[in-house]
Amino acid sequence: MNGYEIRLTFDFLPVLGVVMSLAGFYLPFFKDWYSTLSPGWKQGFMALLLILLPLIAALGSVVGILTIYPTQWNLALWYALVDAVIALCVNAGIYKAFNRIVDG
Repeated sequence: MNGYEIRLTFDFLPVLGVVMSLAGFYLPFFKDWYSTLSPGWKQGFMALLLILLPLIAALGSVVGILTIYPTQWNLALWYALVDAVIALCVNAGIYKAFNRIVDG
Protein backbone atom coordinates (compact mmCIF):
# COMPACT_ATOMS: atom_id res chain seq x y z
CA MET A 1 0.00 0.00 0.00
CA ASN A 2 0.99 3.63 -0.16
CA GLY A 3 1.07 4.24 3.59
CA TYR A 4 -2.67 4.69 4.07
CA GLU A 5 -4.62 2.33 6.26
CA ILE A 6 -8.36 1.85 6.14
CA ARG A 7 -9.87 0.54 9.34
CA LEU A 8 -13.46 -0.12 10.26
CA THR A 9 -14.13 1.93 13.39
CA PHE A 10 -17.32 2.71 15.22
CA ASP A 11 -17.46 6.00 13.29
CA PHE A 12 -18.13 4.08 10.09
CA LEU A 13 -20.78 1.69 11.38
CA PRO A 14 -23.67 4.15 10.88
CA VAL A 15 -22.68 4.16 7.22
CA LEU A 16 -24.19 0.67 7.19
CA GLY A 17 -27.56 2.40 7.31
CA VAL A 18 -26.84 4.09 4.02
CA VAL A 19 -25.30 1.01 2.42
CA MET A 20 -28.16 -1.28 3.45
CA SER A 21 -30.77 1.21 2.36
CA LEU A 22 -29.18 1.51 -1.06
CA ALA A 23 -28.72 -2.27 -1.30
CA GLY A 24 -32.48 -2.63 -0.99
CA PHE A 25 -32.87 -0.63 -4.19
CA TYR A 26 -29.83 -1.57 -6.29
CA LEU A 27 -28.38 -5.04 -5.59
CA PRO A 28 -30.16 -7.40 -8.01
CA PHE A 29 -30.40 -10.52 -5.84
CA PHE A 30 -31.25 -8.57 -2.70
CA LYS A 31 -33.57 -6.10 -4.45
CA ASP A 32 -35.75 -8.87 -5.88
CA TRP A 33 -36.19 -10.57 -2.51
CA TYR A 34 -36.53 -7.31 -0.59
CA SER A 35 -39.18 -5.87 -2.92
CA THR A 36 -41.52 -8.78 -2.17
CA LEU A 37 -41.68 -7.86 1.52
CA SER A 38 -44.45 -5.70 2.91
CA PRO A 39 -43.42 -2.25 4.18
CA GLY A 40 -43.68 -3.41 7.79
CA TRP A 41 -41.42 -6.41 7.17
CA LYS A 42 -38.94 -4.23 5.31
CA GLN A 43 -38.67 -1.84 8.23
CA GLY A 44 -38.38 -4.67 10.71
CA PHE A 45 -35.71 -6.47 8.68
CA MET A 46 -33.59 -3.34 8.31
CA ALA A 47 -34.01 -2.41 11.97
CA LEU A 48 -32.99 -5.90 13.05
CA LEU A 49 -29.87 -5.85 10.89
CA LEU A 50 -28.91 -2.34 11.95
CA ILE A 51 -29.20 -3.34 15.61
CA LEU A 52 -27.54 -6.75 15.29
CA LEU A 53 -24.46 -5.68 13.32
CA PRO A 54 -23.13 -3.21 15.92
CA LEU A 55 -23.94 -5.69 18.71
CA ILE A 56 -21.98 -8.41 16.89
CA ALA A 57 -19.13 -5.95 16.39
CA ALA A 58 -19.23 -5.14 20.12
CA LEU A 59 -19.09 -8.82 21.01
CA GLY A 60 -16.18 -9.30 18.64
CA SER A 61 -14.38 -6.38 20.25
CA VAL A 62 -14.90 -7.69 23.78
CA VAL A 63 -13.70 -11.17 22.80
CA GLY A 64 -10.69 -9.69 21.01
CA ILE A 65 -11.51 -10.63 17.42
CA LEU A 66 -12.24 -7.04 16.31
CA THR A 67 -10.85 -3.66 17.30
CA ILE A 68 -13.94 -1.58 16.57
CA TYR A 69 -15.11 -0.91 20.13
CA PRO A 70 -13.41 -0.84 23.53
CA THR A 71 -12.74 -4.22 25.11
CA GLN A 72 -14.81 -3.46 28.24
CA TRP A 73 -18.24 -4.96 27.70
CA ASN A 74 -20.18 -2.02 29.17
CA LEU A 75 -18.44 0.55 26.94
CA ALA A 76 -18.65 -1.69 23.89
CA LEU A 77 -22.38 -2.23 24.45
CA TRP A 78 -22.99 1.49 24.97
CA TYR A 79 -21.13 2.44 21.77
CA ALA A 80 -22.93 -0.30 19.84
CA LEU A 81 -26.34 0.93 20.97
CA VAL A 82 -25.48 4.53 20.08
CA ASP A 83 -24.27 3.38 16.65
CA ALA A 84 -27.45 1.34 16.15
CA VAL A 85 -29.62 4.39 16.89
CA ILE A 86 -27.56 6.56 14.54
CA ALA A 87 -27.71 3.89 11.83
CA LEU A 88 -31.49 3.60 12.22
CA CYS A 89 -31.88 7.38 11.90
CA VAL A 90 -29.64 7.50 8.83
CA ASN A 91 -31.47 4.58 7.24
CA ALA A 92 -34.87 6.18 7.89
CA GLY A 93 -33.70 9.48 6.41
CA ILE A 94 -32.33 7.81 3.28
CA TYR A 95 -35.54 5.79 2.90
CA LYS A 96 -37.76 8.87 3.19
CA ALA A 97 -35.58 10.96 0.87
CA PHE A 98 -35.36 8.22 -1.75
CA ASN A 99 -39.11 7.60 -1.72
CA ARG A 100 -39.77 11.32 -2.03
CA ILE A 101 -37.43 11.58 -5.01
CA VAL A 102 -38.83 8.49 -6.74
CA ASP A 103 -42.51 9.19 -6.02
CA GLY A 104 -42.21 12.91 -6.71
